[in-house]
Amino acid sequence: MIKIVKVPLQLEPFLDKFRDLFTKPSYGSFRDLCGALSVCDKSKTVSNLCDTMADCSKGKKSRSSYNWFFSDANWDENEVAQRKVDLFIDSLCLKENDKLLLIIDDTYNEKEGNQTDGVGKFYDHSKEAYIWGNNFVTSVVQSKGLFIPHKAKMYIKNDDENENFKTKMEISMLDTDCITVLTARGITEILNSGGSQAWRLDATHVAKLPYLVCVQNSKKDWGSQEAKHHHAFMIGKISGVSRAPE
Repeated sequence: MIKIVKVPLQLEPFLDKFRDLFTKPSYGSFRDLCGALSVCDKSKTVSNLCDTMADCSKGKKSRSSYNWFFSDANWDENEVAQRKVDLFIDSLCLKENDKLLLIIDDTYNEKEGNQTDGVGKFYDHSKEAYIWGNNFVTSVVQSKGLFIPHKAKMYIKNDDENENFKTKMEISMLDTDCITVLTARGITEILNSGGSQAWRLDATHVAKLPYLVCVQNSKKDWGSQEAKHHHAFMIGKISGVSRAPE
């Protein structure tokens, strides 16, 4: 295993742009972990990252301190993610009409045991089979042929013990100012009817969002599909939310 004795000099100026988002001790942990991430050739667990830091590394903390950084330290992961996007946009010198894409998808991490939070049986479409593991809703930001990882949230199946259950679409909405719906209706029918319907949702919450993204569901034997399955085909500005007729 490669050992790191200090944070690479090339990283220092970049990491310093996040300094104001942390307390002084937490920034030290953030800097150490980022430095270890740059050279760690094993799975990126706290244990492996800590082992990547040489014992002579200045300021190296105990493993429990780095665990505490993730579990109890006072910092906001959303602020860190947003700062990273801001720096990405600045580095590309994006202008008003340049495209910036937020790509949301889910991915799986296969497991063998049942001790990991959120582990369960999920259908992996890439393998066309059920797998045992964790399911994460992930997002990346892309522009000018370059992309950076943005956020990741674990999807946990609905059960009586999970009071804060969210569907994958609801998790994806946490990163955007829109609601995404999977619909069997095509763009022509939606435009002719004047809206997308009918959905079981929190009307008060949706009414606060500015946009609706329609994703095609071509697996239904009804509807008027015009786009490929799971392809987003329309973004509409929400003018209002009303109760669908019974």
